[in-house]
Amino acid sequence: MIKLNSLIGGLLLFSSTVGYDSSLMTGLQSLSSWVDFMETPSGAWLGFISAIQSLGSMLGLPIQAWGANKFGRKPCVLVGYFFLFLGVGIQVGAHSPAMFIASRFFIGIAGGWFQAAIILLAEIAYPTHRSKLTAMYHCQYYVGSTLSAWLVFGCRNINSMWAWKVPSLCQIVFPLLALPVIVLCPESPRWMISQDRHEEARSFLVKYHAGGDEAAPLVAFQMDEITRSIIMERESKNSTSWLDMLRTKGNRHRLFISLTLGTFAQWNGMYVTDKKAKRLSHSWFGSC
Repeated sequence: MIKLNSLIGGLLLFSSTVGYDSSLMTGLQSLSSWVDFMETPSGAWLGFISAIQSLGSMLGLPIQAWGANKFGRKPCVLVGYFFLFLGVGIQVGAHSPAMFIASRFFIGIAGGWFQAAIILLAEIAYPTHRSKLTAMYHCQYYVGSTLSAWLVFGCRNINSMWAWKVPSLCQIVFPLLALPVIVLCPESPRWMISQDRHEEARSFLVKYHAGGDEAAPLVAFQMDEITRSIIMERESKNSTSWLDMLRTKGNRHRLFISLTLGTFAQWNGMYVTDKKAKRLSHSWFGSC
């Protein structure tokens, strides 16, 4: 149990990674060296530069969902490493705004693939720990976000492009710390059962959830519960279609909430004009 929770503790770092990457653009806009390098973007163009990472995530997530079911949770996380290292490398070595924008797109794709980490965490966690650990996972987003803001603040007085390149390079810190964890972490028992690898799934449950007790009732209970859940999902897939989301008033209401919740959450905040934002930025950094 101690080993399992130690590995899960490492998986929490992937949430911090996404939090750091997502919040970095906010800090970079306050650095004059970045603004000059990007040729003073504003308005819709600045919005596009900020949103390109989310676009990468949107395109990466559907493929990640398919890959997680086809190849397992761990390979998906490792694919995220490829895109992250690619994106950070291009970002730090960028010689033009176009290279920077392309780098943010690849980093967004990485964030989409890293979502497999929360699936893996939930499926390997001990049953009574699962809710607490998944809640902790999402809280770590703000750890990465806060560290991103403070690092940009600490680099504000560097009189070169390294003022924004140092925070950009540090995007690989959390993933590098988590790399040994994802290598050592066992694969999801739920995925193994879905691939008819029942003995491997049972071995995981015996080792990590039952302390090596082959006859533990918890092992039999979880094997039966996971198997029945997968059977029900397959039956449901064969008897339903995407059009069912539109067939009833209740389903249409749920679909509306699902499609708009993320959009409305991104609209929270206040409108600030370019001149006012610049004035606020100068007054803040000038007082430090």
